[in-house]
Amino acid sequence: MTVAAYRDRASGRYPIALEEVRQSAGALFGDEPPVELLEELGLDPVEAVEPPAYDPTTHMLTEGDPVRAGDGWRQTWAVTALPPPPVPEEVSRRQAKRALSDAGHLAAANAAIAAIPGKAGDDARIDWADAGYFRRDNPLIAALGQDLGLSAEAIDDLFREAAVI
Repeated sequence: MTVAAYRDRASGRYPIALEEVRQSAGALFGDEPPVELLEELGLDPVEAVEPPAYDPTTHMLTEGDPVRAGDGWRQTWAVTALPPPPVPEEVSRRQAKRALSDAGHLAAANAAIAAIPGKAGDDARIDWADAGYFRRDNPLIAALGQDLGLSAEAIDDLFREAAVI
C-alpha cells in the first residue's frame, strides 16, 4: 500500500505527514514507520488513491477527508467547478455588440432600442450608437435585458463573454 499520509485516531486530524511522524517518534526508521510505532502514536496510515481526471481550466481538485475502507483508511478527492469570473463593470460598445451577436440577440437589441419612444429613446439610440463603453449597472442595460427576456445572470454572462472579445 502506498501511504498518502497518516490520520490521528483520537482527533481525526488529517493529514499528518511522515516528517511529523518522525518528529513525534523521536526514533529513526526507514520509508514507513513500524506498525508498533503507529499504534503507540495512535496513527493510522491512509492509502493513497490516484486523483480523478479533471479539466483545470473549469474545475479544481481538492483532497477530501479519508474514508473507512475495510480495516483501514483511504484517501478521497473532490472535483468542483471553478466559480465564474467576476462580472466586469464595463465593456466596450464593440465588445457588447459582438457578445450580443454571438448569442443571437443583436437584431432584437437593435429593434428594442429603436422602439423606445420620446426623449428616452433618443438618448438610448445616441448611447447605443456612440457610447465608448456600456456599464453593467446602466439602467438601459437592465431595460434592454428585460426586453430581450434575459435574466440578470444571463446579462452577467454576456458581460463576461464580452470582456474576452
